[in-house]
Amino acid sequence: MKITVLPVLLLLTAGEIHAQTGDVRPVHDPCIIRQGAYYYVFCTGRGIPIRRSNDLIHWQRVGTVFDEVPAWALAHVPAARFPWAPDISFDGGWYNLYYCVSRFAQNLSCIGLARNKTLDPASADYQWIDHGMVIASVPQQDNFNAIDAHFFAEESNDAWLAFGSYWSGIKLLRLDRKTGKPAETTANLLPLVEADVEAPFLTQHGRFYYLFFSHGRIHSRGYQIRLARSLKLGGPYCDRRGLPVKDNQGTLLLATHGDCVGPGHNAILREADRYWLVHHHYDPLNWRRPTLQIRPLLWGPDGWPLAAAPWMQGSEFPKQVESLEPAQVLGRWRHAVISRNIHGTEEITLRDDGAIHAAGWLAAWSIEGDTLVLNRPEKQGLAGSTSRCIVLANGAGYLGRDDNDDLVQGTRP
Repeated sequence: MKITVLPVLLLLTAGEIHAQTGDVRPVHDPCIIRQGAYYYVFCTGRGIPIRRSNDLIHWQRVGTVFDEVPAWALAHVPAARFPWAPDISFDGGWYNLYYCVSRFAQNLSCIGLARNKTLDPASADYQWIDHGMVIASVPQQDNFNAIDAHFFAEESNDAWLAFGSYWSGIKLLRLDRKTGKPAETTANLLPLVEADVEAPFLTQHGRFYYLFFSHGRIHSRGYQIRLARSLKLGGPYCDRRGLPVKDNQGTLLLATHGDCVGPGHNAILREADRYWLVHHHYDPLNWRRPTLQIRPLLWGPDGWPLAAAPWMQGSEFPKQVESLEPAQVLGRWRHAVISRNIHGTEEITLRDDGAIHAAGWLAAWSIEGDTLVLNRPEKQGLAGSTSRCIVLANGAGYLGRDDNDDLVQGTRP
């Protein structure tokens, strides 16, 4: 659906955009894990800052991984100020923290590994032990960039490190699960996607592997979270329309809208059947400082994920309405379209005769199973489209995509 761009009316209020509170900035390139009653977030910064929370809302700094950049990393990247883009996982009895040291916009880079038996700073077993280099890249020698590492283990017992930023795209490196280091030479790197993307994160849902990544110029309004999926870990990874990432840079998951500017470098936290999207954004109300944000991640009728509003005090994890009835969607809505380049809203009314009244002209709506379908015809040079949306319980709104692959969201005015 291509709608006339009106002054942007926020789908999320200013209060919602600050759903995470406490020590939530500066947080850039966050990763997350849970141990016991606490969630722990690690991010780019001096020593790799550590924050924790027992509710995903209130956050407190509880130390750093390092006192200074490890000497071996400084030998490879002289004058490096601090580690970037950590990734945390638990495997083989260890909390494994992969991190990188690099120079901005260069592929003079390296990825290291630190381990700990616990994340609880009060435990007698708490001690971060650095295990040194995992992989490195050198300008004019390597066609990849050894940053933005992500650990992924398969049920088959194979473990991999996905990494990469621009250059030749995202790579896969097979790991020895006992050491956390390469199981074979870096000459055997597997190309995952060849595209101008960065910050890979893998998760499984149903039959598919989903690869999340960031695209665009970092620190800008154009920075976005996108994804692709594949039936095989090694690919090929394609977007929602079946196009390889190389051709279309993936399906949009989250882009700038309202006070959420330049969302990027995400991680996924899975707790049973709940998925959480964890990312940073540049907060225009706080001098564009990188700020932590956490959202429920839902799965649409087409099997692709959708990012809900930020998790905040008093929230209930959103649920899709089952046995959808017309009475649940009739009436006025604030309908928003979030595309790669355009973000706009308009007031629409779903009428009981199946018509949509919007900006003085009519479209149509219907219900197919538990899916709300919005049909907009072509008119006055504007392309028509069909949107398929899940409707959220308790009147929380609807979420979906149209067949132009733009995100659509609705809330009650």
